[in-house]
Amino acid sequence: MYYRKRESLAVITVNYDCKSIPFSKLEQTILNNPSYCIYCINNERLIGIVSAGDISRAEGDTVWINKSFTYVLEGQYMAARTIFKEKLSIHALPVLSKDGILTGEYIRWDDVLQVRMHLNTFGKGAKLKLQKLTFSGGGEYYYADNHSRIVLVKPCVSSKEKQTLFHKIQKRLQSHGIAANCITHEEIKDYLPSTDAFLFIDENECQAMNALLSTIWKKGLYLGFQSYVNTFTLSKDDIDKQDGTYLTKLYEQGIQILGLTAPENEDLEKAIFKKFSAVGEERIDVLPKSMYKGFFADLYNEQYIEDIYTILNMRKVRNEFGLKVLEDHHSRLYNVTNGERHTVGQPTFFTRNIFFFGPCYIVGNRVEDKHTIASFLQKRLNEENYPVRVVNCGSIGMEYLENCIPRIMKTVLHEGDIIILDRPPEGIRGVKYLNLTEVLVKNEVNVEWMTNAPFHCNHKITELYANAIYETLAPVLENQIPAIGKLIENDNDFIKRLYLNRYFQNFQPSMHGKIGAIVMNCNPFTCGHRYLIEQALHIIDFLIIFVVEEDKSVFSFTERFAFVYEGTKDLNNIMVVPSGPFILTQMSFPEYFIKETSEDIKKHTEQDIRTFAEKIAPPLGIKYRFIGEETNDEVTNQYNLAMKKILPEYGIQPIEIPRKEIGGEQISASLVRKCIEENKTETLEMLVPESTLKILFRKE
Repeated sequence: MYYRKRESLAVITVNYDCKSIPFSKLEQTILNNPSYCIYCINNERLIGIVSAGDISRAEGDTVWINKSFTYVLEGQYMAARTIFKEKLSIHALPVLSKDGILTGEYIRWDDVLQVRMHLNTFGKGAKLKLQKLTFSGGGEYYYADNHSRIVLVKPCVSSKEKQTLFHKIQKRLQSHGIAANCITHEEIKDYLPSTDAFLFIDENECQAMNALLSTIWKKGLYLGFQSYVNTFTLSKDDIDKQDGTYLTKLYEQGIQILGLTAPENEDLEKAIFKKFSAVGEERIDVLPKSMYKGFFADLYNEQYIEDIYTILNMRKVRNEFGLKVLEDHHSRLYNVTNGERHTVGQPTFFTRNIFFFGPCYIVGNRVEDKHTIASFLQKRLNEENYPVRVVNCGSIGMEYLENCIPRIMKTVLHEGDIIILDRPPEGIRGVKYLNLTEVLVKNEVNVEWMTNAPFHCNHKITELYANAIYETLAPVLENQIPAIGKLIENDNDFIKRLYLNRYFQNFQPSMHGKIGAIVMNCNPFTCGHRYLIEQALHIIDFLIIFVVEEDKSVFSFTERFAFVYEGTKDLNNIMVVPSGPFILTQMSFPEYFIKETSEDIKKHTEQDIRTFAEKIAPPLGIKYRFIGEETNDEVTNQYNLAMKKILPEYGIQPIEIPRKEIGGEQISASLVRKCIEENKTETLEMLVPESTLKILFRKE
């Protein structure tokens, strides 16, 4: 989040009773100052807002002015943060004086901080990956070393930091051999026919240009935001090293692998958008009641809908050594055993398994057990007399790299088994791909059968997906095997592969003497955190600071990482890294984030600490873990007590350091947040380093 002054905002003066604005008037405003929100004022008082989303939803050549908008008053910094956290659809907040005068704006996106965090964690070795920015090519990836039809869009903002960043990115592209043209927003229209990707360093500007391009200019294209931070990700070589090689190795041992892909389709996207616009609803994965009849189709009745939505409420996940696994549950329509959703019709005798790995649509969000993709596939296999068992290993929020691959690594596999997984990267040797979007287009699927995306679908679509999977696997299934094949030697050290290798590939513990660790949330980073780090460095030779990556705090992970990195960059012999999905996560220790004890807190604290002690500390040579003294927070205190008990079992010494005090009061992040909320500037300056202040109150 950062603040923009009144003179930086996109503003249109209108009559007080004005209800809409013609596109012709909006076009030049956007080109002059592309911003997600355009503010409509009368005598400097804010009377309405037109957002990029409003423009995209508009019909005809005018857009309605939103006169029922959310705002904050001057000085309500923490209130703005709370709104952004609770209302994800809000991207910009106008700041008003008590008289309703527009004085500024808070923007959700702080792209400069994201770039800084990204480069600090991944280093200069990361290679450039680009996505083609149209619906028709949304699933295709282009690598910069093979492609040159790229343009870099100059930012309009006056911020020196953004301008400096722009030139750094330009040089970075050149270092990759990319002769990217640098253009203004006005020139985008001219470059459309010959350009594969537009790179923005400002998401606020990109969102505005997207509305201009797709709706006002009516180009039928969409600039799917691809910021600088998102382009410098894992290269194809990195993917091969981290999970592509692993999947290829499984293939070489006799495992067939099918990857499900779903590139965006322009016609489908327009139809979904039109469906929601017609009833005046936001395009989210929550269906309004007016759409129930079309979605549930032949199964529609009030009791059935109630039963299905009960399933949505019952679905829960648990942590299993860092993995998201469905909690066991048994009811009429929704059953989970040992973390696997029940697949109807599984045979008693079978010679091979088909394992599904993926998120909500694999689990079966709005369907009963017999209507999941896995169950429909099992039914088809039974009808064709194939002795094959289908197993649904899906889970809620099951990301490919962080959860699908680790879950596969923990699965007992035999030669001849088949793995079906959600959206693996293109081009992995041994992986066959099935385009589910093509399945929908070929069958002329009714968009009423999905919510906000083709993956969020009903039983009609899951059956189509299952049949397409069956047809794709038919050549493999025809090669029947007489019995379960030999056991595959699986690599189950996924923490090393997917976390340690990512951040510690070049770290050599033997070079650093006594090594210690601190796990910090830093919500935000205070002088107390700095004091704890300094005290630790008096005891050991090298310190690894794990910044909690779970985004459940008032300040985002991007901001918190920047707080710590900027607040410690003058210190030697330290390393700042994200905690990843294995240390203090919502899954491993939920009480930490809600600050409430539960009957499971002992189990959760122990599991989190033992994961650290068994899997993370040994390869990094960590023999000390530093703890800030806790006298106010009972949850954190119980975690500290558990560390003191468990860590010595693994040869790790827990060292508790008393909190730093100012004026007889302990420094804490909660005290800092209170000072921010109450605008106690002088006190705040004593509680946090200058680096934290600069990030907290970033202005354009």
